[in-house]
Amino acid sequence: ILVPRHDDRHAVDLIRRTKPEHDPCVTIRKITCAMRKMSHLLSAASFQLDLRSCRNGRPIRFSQIEPDPSVAKGTLEEWTIDSRQPGMSRTANVYLPAGYTESQERYPVLYLNDAFGALKFGRMVTILDNLIGHQVIPPLIAVLLPSVKDRIAEYSMNPVFETFFTEEVVPQVDRRYRTRPSSEYRAIGGISAGATAALSLALNHP
Repeated sequence: ILVPRHDDRHAVDLIRRTKPEHDPCVTIRKITCAMRKMSHLLSAASFQLDLRSCRNGRPIRFSQIEPDPSVAKGTLEEWTIDSRQPGMSRTANVYLPAGYTESQERYPVLYLNDAFGALKFGRMVTILDNLIGHQVIPPLIAVLLPSVKDRIAEYSMNPVFETFFTEEVVPQVDRRYRTRPSSEYRAIGGISAGATAALSLALNHP
């Protein structure tokens, strides 16, 4: 996940000046062009994954994508997110880390747009189990959001989708699950076109 540094107003303004077009392909081309201009200003976010991650000062190596019998397994549940906006309701998959049910702990949340492929092809649940089990990332809740209707149009800096996400998805997640309800404990990412929406949400709704 790549994000501009918080103090880099130039990088943020480049994306914010990229207004959505009627043709989603034009929007994506404009965003790509803006990102190329600001590429030297990007820094890796804290969710960057590294096979050579360290624990207790010692490098550890493990397969992120193969099930590891030594780590505890999280659970995946389906949850319907209702919307006041016509056609925006959808069923999301929510990953809960091992021990969630038994504890009273509150957790950070990772939101992933266009996440159907992450589940079907990307072994997302196994990856999260392994990274948490090997203490590469802290235990977290992951909300895997699918698209509805035209996914390209929905994810192309679409204000309707962004309103749905900020005013309906996040508040409902905070009410239903034991989250840490603060922006500093939320991360947003995306698969394929969902990454465009993630970038726009991170910049316009920090």
